[in-house]
Amino acid sequence: MLDRGLADVFHFDETDLQYNKQGVLSPTQLQKYENMNKSCLQVSVVITLVFIALTIGVAVLFREDALPGLITLGVFSILSGLGTWFAWATRDDRYVLQQIEGEARLRTDSTENGRRYVVSISGYEFGVDPVQYEMVQDGVSYRIYYAVPEGQTKSLKTASKQIQSVERLS
Repeated sequence: MLDRGLADVFHFDETDLQYNKQGVLSPTQLQKYENMNKSCLQVSVVITLVFIALTIGVAVLFREDALPGLITLGVFSILSGLGTWFAWATRDDRYVLQQIEGEARLRTDSTENGRRYVVSISGYEFGVDPVQYEMVQDGVSYRIYYAVPEGQTKSLKTASKQIQSVERLS
């Protein structure tokens, strides 16, 4: 059964939960990952275009005195373009849904950038935001559905995990 509070803070709905119970990501969740990959590509393309524009700008403004700057910016443009191509060609945008259930243990860690909020279940740690941290109750049993990149399924405890939905168990 959908816990509205958990659904609100972890950003899922009844449809997402039903798909997750069947062991798959919902269409909405799949779209989120597709949009995330597109955003990364768009940022890379913009950076490449900025380097190309800088190269052209230096060439136009300084003409003969600009050779060292042109070479440097040209190299950055080429490297940025190659980096964008490599990131796009080797992207792994396939995610596998996993689940874990057990008693939640809450922890906060001090880091250089402030606090890190952690929900741990059966040795699997999930970084959460402060609102999510407050919603989960220490010592209560939950089932967490989470996604990992397909290439990281061999080491799930250390894999980059994204919570998709959460159920409070009776």
